[in-house]
This record gives sequence, structure tokens and C-alpha cells, in this order.
Amino acid sequence: MEPLAAVLVVSFLDPVRALITFGCTFLSRKHGILVAAVASSIVCETILAGAHVWSFWGQGIVGGFIASLLQAVVLVCAIRVVRRGRVASRGQIS
Repeated sequence: MEPLAAVLVVSFLDPVRALITFGCTFLSRKHGILVAAVASSIVCETILAGAHVWSFWGQGIVGGFIASLLQAVVLVCAIRVVRRGRVASRGQIS
């Protein structure tokens, strides 16, 4: 089993996982970040288990879940910052 810290860093920096997390976060806006992270980690783990013959499903689910949760939090915070900037700039134009 791989060290959790290494799996967490690699999973957090994975662009495919980030895109899947973005999609899950966008689709589950009403349900929250936790549901998006769970869905993203399950989808990513299924893709990884299907692509790698030598690994089994669930091998990196804990690190993947934590990484997906962190990515979802960063994404939601970034969206809030962008929306605040738009609202502030609209107020300055008037």
C-alpha cells in the first residue's frame, strides 16, 4: 500500500481528477461539497481500477476522497471569489 501523503499529493495535482471533481461539483450544487467529493472519488477509483490490471478497486479511495474534497473546496472558494469580483465591479460601473 502506498503512503497516504504521496497518494494525496498526486491525486490532488491530477488534472483528470480535477475535471471530474469540477463536473461532480457542478452537477451536485444543491447537495454540497461532500456529495461531490464522494461521487468524484468513486468515479476516479473506478476509472483507475479499470485502467490498471495490477490494482484493485478501493486501493486509493481514502487519499482520493481527501484530494477530491480539497479540490471541491478550492473550486467552490474560487467561484465565490470570482462572483464577488463581478458583483463589486458591477457596483463600480453604475
